[in-house]
Amino acid sequence: MQTQAQTTMALQAQVQAQAPAQEAGFGGVSMMETFRRMTPPFFKGESDPILAKSWLWETEKIFHAIRCAEEERVTLATYMLQECGDVWWSSVLRTQFGDGAMEVAWAQFVRLFRAKYIPEHVQDRMEQEFLTLTQGSMSVLEYEARFA
Repeated sequence: MQTQAQTTMALQAQVQAQAPAQEAGFGGVSMMETFRRMTPPFFKGESDPILAKSWLWETEKIFHAIRCAEEERVTLATYMLQECGDVWWSSVLRTQFGDGAMEVAWAQFVRLFRAKYIPEHVQDRMEQEFLTLTQGSMSVLEYEARFA
């Protein structure tokens, strides 16, 4: 119970530390509010690497669209983690980043997220499957959707 309270306090400290940067959004609106208005997807920590890759892709598209600063991305992205995804991130903060006392760079988050949810061996297998494709009954658009 105490560990959960410590993690919660660490997350609150991280959000408070980044709050001044969030105040400089579009037209005086906080970056968090701007981000939420774009209806970012939630990620529940599903084991499907395609869902994980899609979540990361959509989240990064929003960051580019709203011109989100690198130092705000981890806070915004992790706000969208739920269930197992949120538990995973809380564990990572606790074990690798001093209970959230250390700042996490976006590149670090992406590396950790990919290692957990989009393992390299899965990417390699999907790439190999893609390279050995022959067109059957699916259209080009269906193939693209499957392997994008």
